[in-house]
Amino acid sequence: MRAYVKRIHDEYGLKVSLWCALGDVPPSYGDPGSCPPEDRVLDKNGKPTELLCFASPAFLETKEKRLTELCKHGAVFLMFDSDQYSGPCHDATHGHAVPGSRETHARALLELIHRLKEHCPTALIELHDPISGPSGIHYTPTYYSDAQPRSFDCLWAHEFMWGPMDDVLSRRAVSLYYYNMVYSIPLYLHVNLKSDNENALMFWWFASTVRHLGVGGKAAGPVWEAQKKAMATYKPLKRFYTQGAFYGLDDMVHVHTLADEKASVINAFNLDETSAERTITFRPEEIGLPKGTMTIEGATYKQQGEEVVIDLSIPAGAHQLIKVNVE
Repeated sequence: MRAYVKRIHDEYGLKVSLWCALGDVPPSYGDPGSCPPEDRVLDKNGKPTELLCFASPAFLETKEKRLTELCKHGAVFLMFDSDQYSGPCHDATHGHAVPGSRETHARALLELIHRLKEHCPTALIELHDPISGPSGIHYTPTYYSDAQPRSFDCLWAHEFMWGPMDDVLSRRAVSLYYYNMVYSIPLYLHVNLKSDNENALMFWWFASTVRHLGVGGKAAGPVWEAQKKAMATYKPLKRFYTQGAFYGLDDMVHVHTLADEKASVINAFNLDETSAERTITFRPEEIGLPKGTMTIEGATYKQQGEEVVIDLSIPAGAHQLIKVNVE
């Protein structure tokens, strides 16, 4: 592990993250023999299944040891996947109520995270839904255990990874806007860039709605060039997207504000097949900015009393980036 971590750093300047199939619960696949037999789910007839009981001491101790070793040898980010509820367990020796419940399962996952954080407090952990796992359905309340010490660091962004461009154009991924309007809990997502368009629309949508963003897949020709340009623009502004406060003027106009810099970036989107003329109006305090002399780059604007009015012309399937500063 140390040699691999060193290679990734020396050759690519990157740190190592690992995808962890915790329980290999269907539809995932894994070898249950890789864990002790004492951690099997017992059915109501007392017969062991091939499923793993996350609340069993054998499971928790095995995973605690293995994951701690990986982090101590250089892994900095772990994705907790295949963690969905494995069904009611009737093994009284596991120490949980019989039969084990969904909450038993969820609490066991949080216990595992807590143990790992005690050994490796700087490790970052992304938690798929403790009940539905790798699914577009978020079963567990989003806020569940977020405020607990040594809890998870980010959540999975609802499986918008398989067809991300279709998720954007169909408006399914607009749900991420409403998530950000309610929660500041970071989301993690890995998206395939191949399906993007020449405006890098998909890249910018997920950059604006997912604080911990992973990208992969290489598009061809103009799309690839557009994405390289988008990334070159994004990187100097990254802190706005990862640490800024999110404000929504509507579901197509996203604002990311850094109060300490008295600055914002605005992403205005057009998901339609025709160009759009738009006017957006706001007061500085509505996007977390103080009153003062305002400068705006990327669009024409005017100030009417305490309000700022920005006129936009956005091509079909594109977005417009606007920078706002207050002196």
